[in-house]
Amino acid sequence: MIKVEILRICDDFIKHETQNNSEYLKIQNYYKNLYINNILPKHWLNCKLDIIQYCPSNGKLLEIGSYTGSMSFLLNDIFPNLNIVSIDKNKNVIDYLKKYNRDNLIFKNIDFFDIDESFDYILTEQTILGKIKPYENIIQEISKKTKIGAIFGELKKDVLKKILIFNDKLNSNLEAEIDNDYEKFEELLYQNFNLVEKYEKDYYIVYKTAP
Repeated sequence: MIKVEILRICDDFIKHETQNNSEYLKIQNYYKNLYINNILPKHWLNCKLDIIQYCPSNGKLLEIGSYTGSMSFLLNDIFPNLNIVSIDKNKNVIDYLKKYNRDNLIFKNIDFFDIDESFDYILTEQTILGKIKPYENIIQEISKKTKIGAIFGELKKDVLKKILIFNDKLNSNLEAEIDNDYEKFEELLYQNFNLVEKYEKDYYIVYKTAP
């Protein structure tokens, strides 16, 4: 699947959700404003390609949080020998995306904690920090369900703060909570994995054993 086709599918999904959910349109416009004000990169594809360079080319990978399916589509396009399972708790998301299921790309409506199988790698993209607490539970569960390692693609701390400033929501208490969250998150990675590699944009590649 070429990238133009991937973008078309993602655009179709956004239109589909916009027609059925006014809140989705608000979210879409909100992110457009972040791009216009140079708070987030102007093209979402660049962020995903940054993460993909650290992803495996084969084996079995679980993505936590399908959203538009864009990450899984890109992975499937670039690594055709990688078997991908992408999950999301939002039934509407999966009802739409599952029509694109194929032999090596499956979308499922299930909570990560209810998954009863293991994977070579687990991938999250802006899914955990500030969203799934306590962090101990999710990171320990990821450690149990991955055979080799995991890729965490989180927002840079300074970008998250810029977003909150843009929305006039950042105060000293929240800033301290964010600093603590990032510190706790990183500490837990070191506790649950034998090798932790951190990259420039707060991407973490973690392994149970040295690759």
